[in-house]
Order: sequence, then C-alpha cells, then structure tokens
Amino acid sequence: MSNKPGEDLAAIYERMRRRMLRLFGPQAWLDDVLQTAIEAFLRKKHTHRGEGSLAAFADAIALNTARDWMRRQRRTVLVRELYAERGPWPAPSMGPVEEMEDRDRIRRLTVILERLKPDNRIAYLLYHMENNTVPEIAEIEGATEAAIRKRISRAREEIHCRARRDPVLTEWLDNVRKAQ
Repeated sequence: MSNKPGEDLAAIYERMRRRMLRLFGPQAWLDDVLQTAIEAFLRKKHTHRGEGSLAAFADAIALNTARDWMRRQRRTVLVRELYAERGPWPAPSMGPVEEMEDRDRIRRLTVILERLKPDNRIAYLLYHMENNTVPEIAEIEGATEAAIRKRISRAREEIHCRARRDPVLTEWLDNVRKAQ
C-alpha cells in the first residue's frame, strides 16, 4: 500500500470487496454488506495500534461483518464464485452434460457449506479457497492457531460426513483427493 491516504483506502476497499465476493458470491445485497464493513473500518481505524498491518486490521473487520451477516441472514455461499479467480468456470472442454453435473455438485456442496457454523466456514474457506496459512488466518480472526486448526478440522469433518450421505459428492470428493 502506498503512503497516500486515498490510495490506502481504495486498496482496502478493493481487498474487502474481493473477500466479500469470495464469501458470498455476486449477490444483489453484497454492496450492503461491503458498505457495512467499510463503515465499521472507518469508525474503528483510529483504534488500530499499529501492531499488525492496516490490511490485516481491515480483513478482521470484513470477516467479522461477514460472520455477523451470516449469523443474521443465513445467506448462501455461491461456491462457483469462490473458484472464480482459479480459472474458467466451467472448463471450456466441458459439454452440456458435464456442465450440468458440475452445477449439481456445486449446489449440493453449497447446501453443506451453508450448514457449517460461521466461524468454521470462514476458517475453512480462508484456508482452502484463499490459500491463507493457519498463522495468517489466526491473525485475521484474532484467534490462536490451535483454534483455527480446530475450526478447519471441524468444517472438513462435517463436510466429509455430510458428503458421505450423498453418493454424487462422495465420488467427486474421492476424485479430488486422488488428484491432490
């Protein structure tokens, strides 16, 4: 980030916007959540003590706002958008049948993600979808690394437990594990 205040705020806004988009997908109400997060950041930025980066401070505020929104609204995470920066979706070589099957798997996985506790869901998504490390997530969340590892583990266990009840997801997750 630069030394110019306007540029710092623009970079923080963009960072918060991308994070909200990954967590919620392109929803009509996404701007409302983002505005709430930006307002909270502007109200609280004077309390930043400089112990961490301003970006990490903004991340924590954005995630707390997202968590509060999830708790109050129980909105759907659009998994498709979580993968948006990882490449084209669906794959260009996919035919209509494969695309429809992929959409069905995403819908099924989304239902499972919606049922996770917000703290576990956020830790899981930050780790697996945004490739943050456990120490980075701990700093963002203001939690211990052990707590973050536990949240990720609980989310993973719940996802796999629920997915085992669904033959389509079981096969898909087995193929994903083999590819890794």
